[in-house]
Amino acid sequence: MSRKRKPLPLLENVTIEAVAAEGKCVAHVGEMVVFVPFVVPGDVVDLRVRKKRRSYCEATVERFIKKSDVRTEPMCPHFGICGGCKWQTLPYEKQLEAKQQQVYELLEQVGCGSIREVCYFAGVTRGVVEKLVQQGLAETYEQEVLRTPLKEETIPVEPPPTLTEEQAAAVETLWQGCREGGRTGLLYGVTGSGKTAVYLTLAHRVLAEGLRCIVLVPEISLTPQTIRRFLAAFGSRVAVIHSALSLSERLDEYKRIRRGEVDVVVGTRSAVFAPVENLGLIIVDEEQEHTYRSEKSPRYDACEIARLRTRRHRGLCVLASATPSIETAYRAQKGEYLLARLTRRYGGAPLPEVTILDLRERPMAAEALSEELCEQLLQNLQRGEQSILFVNRRGYSATATCMSCHQPLECPHCSISLKFHAANGRLMCHYCGYSTEVPKACPHCGSRLMRYSGVGTQKVEEALKMRFPTARILRMDQDTTMRKDSHQKLLSAFGRGDYDILIGTQMVTKGLDFPKVTLVGVLTPDQMLYADDFRSYERTFSLITQVVGRSGRQELPGRAFLQTYQPDHPVLTAAARQDYPAFYKTEVETRRLLLYPPFCRLYCLGFWGENEAEVKRAGQAVLSLLERLLPAEYPELPVRLLGLAPAGVLRVAGRYRYKLLIKGKNSPRMRELLWRLFTEPALAQPMKNVTLTIEPNYDSDL
Repeated sequence: MSRKRKPLPLLENVTIEAVAAEGKCVAHVGEMVVFVPFVVPGDVVDLRVRKKRRSYCEATVERFIKKSDVRTEPMCPHFGICGGCKWQTLPYEKQLEAKQQQVYELLEQVGCGSIREVCYFAGVTRGVVEKLVQQGLAETYEQEVLRTPLKEETIPVEPPPTLTEEQAAAVETLWQGCREGGRTGLLYGVTGSGKTAVYLTLAHRVLAEGLRCIVLVPEISLTPQTIRRFLAAFGSRVAVIHSALSLSERLDEYKRIRRGEVDVVVGTRSAVFAPVENLGLIIVDEEQEHTYRSEKSPRYDACEIARLRTRRHRGLCVLASATPSIETAYRAQKGEYLLARLTRRYGGAPLPEVTILDLRERPMAAEALSEELCEQLLQNLQRGEQSILFVNRRGYSATATCMSCHQPLECPHCSISLKFHAANGRLMCHYCGYSTEVPKACPHCGSRLMRYSGVGTQKVEEALKMRFPTARILRMDQDTTMRKDSHQKLLSAFGRGDYDILIGTQMVTKGLDFPKVTLVGVLTPDQMLYADDFRSYERTFSLITQVVGRSGRQELPGRAFLQTYQPDHPVLTAAARQDYPAFYKTEVETRRLLLYPPFCRLYCLGFWGENEAEVKRAGQAVLSLLERLLPAEYPELPVRLLGLAPAGVLRVAGRYRYKLLIKGKNSPRMRELLWRLFTEPALAQPMKNVTLTIEPNYDSDL
């Protein structure tokens, strides 16, 4: 039986005294304050209490006994119904006076605030505030408030980390370079060896000398964890710079840096240009990543810029990785760079046990998932442990092909096949962003029989949901990380244990540290081995080693499974053993025989234009000019011309691309020769509608 509520009282013959906030007026009944809507000062009314609190109550008009002399009739027939225009019963002069009184009382309480904040909380327009200023009852002044991309979470400041013997030795080796000034050092450490602790210790020493430092990471996805570590070490004197920030946020961060309010700058490649004075240290984490090279104008290599800046500031540049680039490792071996090694995981944790699964002999349990890998995923789910699956392609399917004429559906602006995305049911180009609906029939032959082949992150996600319907699955790729702060939100959710399985592209392969991750699966490594790139072996080894290293980083032992149709490939077997020295020895000898970096400088002359014939003609003109100039004017230059060839993807965004590769040395004469290509009058006509670019340290067509 429910309790019968006591009826709220009726207040009789109450005189409305003054205007209050939010279109209400106020009266007093004894010691009780009463707020009433749709009345004006001077009204005498009977009130029905609707809400009663200890010190005040809210009431509505039950009956008007006497209406105020200042009351006016509302202009709108919907007054009192729609909820807006609550001041219509007052003359404009009285409305303005009431609103000014609200602003005045608000400022008396809070002291000051921005005009926007005052207008918002008082429920008035800017004109009301300006009228108070004109009357001398308030004043305005300008104050710059810098926005910060850092979240308002409190991170307690931590002391410098406790180092192992290996870490302490690495710090001393690299600190020697800082003392000498203008040096570059390589910090080679296996995955999970505690390279970040070395970074923090070096940064503490540099800051103690009155200097500042920059920390570069290759992916935006790595910035949240890196920022958190440096915030815990240095508090609010940390700035963040990356492309996901708005222009205004980046501007404010640059202002903080220039004013000297910041000791540490953390960011992606563009952070290398941060206006840091008294620069003593630049750390380049995962220095082998191609993302440090800008593919758009202005073209630059952040690693090269970092070395240049530290040389000018007499500081130290630290290149760090578990899989250094062949060029960096070669220079360290020759003694050009300082070399510090971390050969053991922090805390004595063993490297994960890696198993190579031969897909030629094993049936597939689901899309791109072998039965053995599915069993391992099930075991992890039962134990409450987390798993990471690496798929080097986003979307649902790689290609859509007609089964009748066998023609793939291609992008109209790029010479690349369209990828099917199940999330929006459309075909998309991953180069120019073109998107279209799935055609009902083949545009070449009219057949309605289409085949979707290849595996992307979306297809793997769908297969996992069907195989493990209760599993909490998180997909992390370019499609799911478009929104601002999405990287941080997704990784934080996975770190809290909100998800069991993380599926991702290259953004999940490096720098992430999750204690509950004990299983890593690499699904499609074979396609990476034969890319149109002399670094394909290096990239494949690096990616596999890095993603395998996400497993078993703390107390729980880790394991990894590598699915492949080439189980005996030397790159894959070396990656499975986590044996970088063996891979480096083989790869550097191959580079020596074929004369590739680090044994030469590889220059790429790129030709871009809307007409393929004109692009090709311009390339031939430059090639002919080089063939004349080299023996006649530059006979001393050791140069090899590799000829003119189409780029890996011939057409991108409607522009055709050709490339001319040159093997040579970096010298003043070589740079002079290349500069002549921009100024040679004989090339004026062939280059009329063609763009020429020169990459002095060619990486790939990516």
